[in-house]
Amino acid sequence: MGTAVRKQSANLSSRSDLLHQARDKNINLSKTLEESLEKVLKEQDRRAWIEENRGPEG
Repeated sequence: MGTAVRKQSANLSSRSDLLHQARDKNINLSKTLEESLEKVLKEQDRRAWIEENRGPEG
C-alpha cells in the first residue's frame, strides 16, 4: 500500500499451536494478517465484479 493508513489494535483468537510455530519462526503476525486480508478482500472484490458484470449467457 502506497499511502499511510492508521493502524488499529484488535483482539483475536487463534490456535495455540499455530501461534507457537509462528513465534518460533519469528513470523510477524500483524504483517501476516494484513497481507492475508488484502488477498482475501481483493479476491472477494474480483468475484463480486465478475458476478455483477456477468453477461446474459453467463
